[in-house]
Amino acid sequence: MKTYWYKEVEAFLGGGTSSYFGDVGGTDSKITGVQAVFDHLDIDLWQTRFALTGGARIMPKQYLAISAQISPILLSGNDLRSNYAYRGYAFNTTILEISAQAEYYIANRMTGFAPYVFGGVGGMVFGYKNNQGDKRKWDTGNTFILGLGSRFPETRRITHSIDFAFHFTTTDYLDGFPTPRKSPDLFFLISYKVNFNVFTLLTYDYRGRVK
Repeated sequence: MKTYWYKEVEAFLGGGTSSYFGDVGGTDSKITGVQAVFDHLDIDLWQTRFALTGGARIMPKQYLAISAQISPILLSGNDLRSNYAYRGYAFNTTILEISAQAEYYIANRMTGFAPYVFGGVGGMVFGYKNNQGDKRKWDTGNTFILGLGSRFPETRRITHSIDFAFHFTTTDYLDGFPTPRKSPDLFFLISYKVNFNVFTLLTYDYRGRVK
């Protein structure tokens, strides 16, 4: 009898929102007067954009999964509503990120509502365009991913999940506006995914739970 080192394989597709944290837009903290998020200006909700994702997931253990995914991401920011409005700077950036991530489930991933923590690394190609008359410029960088999420089973073959993740980058040029602080830019994604069971060694009941 053939044995497998994994219990399940899934493919997934999803989409969600993207938010930029960097040197453009947002404001300093009104309480402390310092940069609000990881030494960056805080989020400007008016500049929320969209992201898509797709990939595959392998589950070697019941509480552990490993995924590979590709994600086109849009980012945007401007100084209009910030305490740097006098600069008048604005940009939009397109990112293509390829990443590998590991998910650890705090609850049994097969029994129903299952929170998880995850982390990973990725590579990205990104191009930014600003309102200073520059043409779109392309560059590369790396990302380090850290987040929280949860799964919501529906049927034996389909589950749903939502996750929240910071993507820390190795570049200060994500917005095309480097600063003397040289703090790498980052972005935040909220992603909803539909997961399709491709292969399994487990037996499910009608509610999508392992028997």
